[in-house]
Amino acid sequence: MPPDDVTYATFAARLRETFIVCLDSSTTVELTLVMASDVAPPAVGERFSIMFSGPRERPLSQGMYTFDHPVLGVFPLFIVPIGVERDETHYEAVFTRAPRPAEPTP
Repeated sequence: MPPDDVTYATFAARLRETFIVCLDSSTTVELTLVMASDVAPPAVGERFSIMFSGPRERPLSQGMYTFDHPVLGVFPLFIVPIGVERDETHYEAVFTRAPRPAEPTP
């Protein structure tokens, strides 16, 4: 997924869907997208976060992982573990992008 395609709407449309995280060539972990939060108005730029949940018995450390999704494809994503609840570990990814320049008028 090209960086310009990464928007709040991209992920908000995928809530409760499963993403495969590739740990190595033979090991994967399934994470479910459980939340997308838009935290800035467009004039300020794009700032949003997404939260995944995954199995407690297979925690991932903070870092860059390769994600795979049937619609979004394969893409890198930096996630941070933010807590454990019942039998799930929660992870967050935060996105910040400066406002895009206005299109010139002809």
